[in-house]
Amino acid sequence: MFQNAKWHRHYGIAAHSASLSKLTAVFLMGMKPLRVKIFKGVLLFEMVGLLGAYFLYYRMDKNQDFRHKMNMRFPSVLELYYKSNEWAGIHGIREKDQLKWLSSKN
Repeated sequence: MFQNAKWHRHYGIAAHSASLSKLTAVFLMGMKPLRVKIFKGVLLFEMVGLLGAYFLYYRMDKNQDFRHKMNMRFPSVLELYYKSNEWAGIHGIREKDQLKWLSSKN
C-alpha cells in the first residue's frame, strides 16, 4: 500500500490493510469503555433519583409539618404523595392534614 512502510509506521500511518483492520478494532474496543461509562453514569443518576424520591416520600410519610411545608412550596408533589397512598389503599391522610391545618389557622 505504501512505498516506505517504515516511514509510515513511524508517523502512525498503517502500512498494510491488516494493520488498518487492527486499528479499526482498537478504535471500536476503545468505544466500548465509553459506552460502559455512559451506562454506569445513567445507572448512577437513576439510583440517586430513586433514593431521593424514597427519602422525600419517607419524610412526608413521617412528618405532618413537612407535608405542610410541601403544601406551601410544592403542592403538586404533595398531591402525588396523596394519590400514591390512596392508590396503595392508604386513605385518610389528606383529611387528617386538612383538619389539622384548618384547626391551627383558627
